[in-house]
Amino acid sequence: MRKYTKYIALGIILSMVTLGFASKNNLGVNFLNIGWSSDAKEISQKEVQERVQEKVIDPITASLIVRNPHLFMTKCYSSVEASLDDRGGDLENRKFYENQTIIGSVKLIDCGSVDVICKYQLSLNSNDVKVRESYLKPWITLDEFIKQIETVEEVHE
Repeated sequence: MRKYTKYIALGIILSMVTLGFASKNNLGVNFLNIGWSSDAKEISQKEVQERVQEKVIDPITASLIVRNPHLFMTKCYSSVEASLDDRGGDLENRKFYENQTIIGSVKLIDCGSVDVICKYQLSLNSNDVKVRESYLKPWITLDEFIKQIETVEEVHE
């Protein structure tokens, strides 16, 4: 037993040092960004949803209306919605911080049919938005993506 006492003591010391740097968010599956500190300003989920609405959903909806105004004038309900990627965690109890980057999807719901338009990355401190249409395409700025939506040629089948 004396032989293993050094290893047990070393294990306890290492675990205490490791847990000394841990905060309540970086041990769970919701930890997305290593660059924040525990004293960063916390943001409410409502404020995050408002920023996503303002910086992501509203510009994409406006460009879709310019591109195809009849899409939102039909008798059946059409809308653009954004969802946050929960990364397998509990989205309800997730905390957001000022210098965090959040990731999610933008979906077009047209008469009950759901199509994913793009994935987005929103930096909460700089309000910088990057979007990617598919995994085959690179991340581009939201302005470039909106130009692509407005200038795409319509395909008739």
